[in-house]
Amino acid sequence: MAGMRIMTPIVTLAFAAVFALAPIGAAAGAARSTVGEAIPVPALPFASHNDPSLCGIPQPMGDGVTGILDGHYHGKLAEATVYLYDSHLRNAVTGEAPTGTRVQVLYYQSNPTLDYYMVRVPTATGSFEGWVPAPFLKDIATP
Repeated sequence: MAGMRIMTPIVTLAFAAVFALAPIGAAAGAARSTVGEAIPVPALPFASHNDPSLCGIPQPMGDGVTGILDGHYHGKLAEATVYLYDSHLRNAVTGEAPTGTRVQVLYYQSNPTLDYYMVRVPTATGSFEGWVPAPFLKDIATP
């Protein structure tokens, strides 16, 4: 019996540690790179670039900056799965992650119509990177 009393707090502590990480990693488990797949580029619910030659120079965000992918736009769920792109030109989908996935924010690119962020998305086997339209990245935080 005494052994069970010791084991119960340890097991409880292990579960608590896993669930404490859930906001960071739970949604990311379903994230995946789609490089090499022919995923159609979806339409956006907001204005995009009308002149692809007009674009800003990507600026590094610094170490430890994070954000949350969020497919809501004007209070409505526009993308349950948030798509990441090869660039602000959106020629190809490079990855996808569910709304609510916490990401590392690497770069910010200011553009005349629609800004973008390059993010790194954690997965069960590593990570992948891609550009996400600014309206789909929320709660940007610095350490």
